[in-house]
Amino acid sequence: MRAHPNIVLFLGVCQDPFCIVLEYVDGGSLLALIQGTNPISPSMALKFAKGIAAGMMHLHEEQIIHRDLAARNVLLTSTMEPKITDFGLSRTDRSLSGGSQANSTKSDNGPLKWMSPEAVDRREYSTASDVWSYGITLWEIYARQDPYPEFDPVAAATRVIFQGLRPSMPPNTNPSVWVIMQKCWAATPSERPDFESIGRMLEEVKL
Repeated sequence: MRAHPNIVLFLGVCQDPFCIVLEYVDGGSLLALIQGTNPISPSMALKFAKGIAAGMMHLHEEQIIHRDLAARNVLLTSTMEPKITDFGLSRTDRSLSGGSQANSTKSDNGPLKWMSPEAVDRREYSTASDVWSYGITLWEIYARQDPYPEFDPVAAATRVIFQGLRPSMPPNTNPSVWVIMQKCWAATPSERPDFESIGRMLEEVKL
């Protein structure tokens, strides 16, 4: 994969002892920031949203489905630039060339509260299921908590599939960003925007 400023850089592999070498990202994790007490300004939240979207667009251009996008898998530089990491569940899909959302990979694994209905119900992962997870990650940034805190993961996933459950709007969320979140959670995968469209929408957000 080509390097990108919003993706943690892979540097190499050592054989003895076996280890993977990645760039050092010195700002800690986005999840730690969310769970902490330091303020997150509207401009900082928007910066996170734009950077993660840019990184995800790059992944899809490289024909990679992340399948585990969440605040816990985003690191921050000292200047608060987000970098997507943890590709343990990721898959390459050469059929994604051109940005198609029609193809998918299949797996039994995944974090239920961040997964799209089709990923939970039919084990189908695609660029569109990554978009769903991005919407949940945005919600984490603005709500500063895990999604669906009132439900356990299985109960939340069941309600998402069969009852159309969606997170409620967090206090002080930018209305334009809330619209983007809702678009990411369209029940039909083909109705969700791709990351190029999300990037354009984020550029129009007024603080």
